[in-house]
Amino acid sequence: MDSVQLHLFEPHKPLAIRLGSDFFSAAPPEPGVYVMTDCNERVIYIGQSGNLRARLGSYKNARLDRASRKTVRLVHNVERIAYETCPTVEAARVREAELLRVHRPRFNRVGTYPRAYTFITLRASVGGLEVSRGNEFDPAAEQYGAFKALALPGYAALLRSLWFLQYECVEVSSLPRQVAQEKPTRSFLFSTFNPELLADLRQFLLGTTEHLIARVKENISHAPLSAFETAFHTDTLNTLESFFQAGPVRNCELRERFGIESSVLQQEQLDDLLASSRRRSVRNSVVQ
Repeated sequence: MDSVQLHLFEPHKPLAIRLGSDFFSAAPPEPGVYVMTDCNERVIYIGQSGNLRARLGSYKNARLDRASRKTVRLVHNVERIAYETCPTVEAARVREAELLRVHRPRFNRVGTYPRAYTFITLRASVGGLEVSRGNEFDPAAEQYGAFKALALPGYAALLRSLWFLQYECVEVSSLPRQVAQEKPTRSFLFSTFNPELLADLRQFLLGTTEHLIARVKENISHAPLSAFETAFHTDTLNTLESFFQAGPVRNCELRERFGIESSVLQQEQLDDLLASSRRRSVRNSVVQ
């Protein structure tokens, strides 16, 4: 039978059959979170909405012949849906973030592994400056983060930029192997380090000034560069600027908005703040 002719028939609605239409009509038109489980009572998806009735109804009425493969798989695996209301949309987002960290459902991706976020640590001593990245918070260290978006490429671009600035060079061939590779070393020691550059580095990681980026631009602006070196430095600078906005600047804005004095946001705290501050967006598909 021609697939176009199938639209003449009532679409198959697995959730309506499985849970009953009364379940969906009884859901309140209020903010809240919902938890979907499979036949083995395992949590497979967690979501939130400003209107639980409308959101759950979108799953019930999903056109499986037009929905994404992920949505089709989810709908066919759901055996039970539980929900709880929240006083506000912001509270629902925070509750969703809490549940995601606990259950880590297989159909969710964002917010399920906060320990994968990155901290950047500075250790200055008479032996130089050690710059390192890690996933654990250390209250005894000079640490910045947690950084979520672009953390690894941002860290790599930062190490390369610091090398060029500290040693006042632009030759890509001068980069140590640990810094030049796509996934750089977790820890690198600069045997000497300019105090003024260190001050700019700290402000960069706090998200308060772009002095470090300005230094990078100045360092390469008048240097004779080959086509390869031009492309390399341009990519490094673009990555550094993107990381600055997505990591340090965003964290700075969150600290100011929520009145947080600490220079460090821990992983779970970052997730909750992002959930609280996230603007409501229009979903183009049932499952994101």
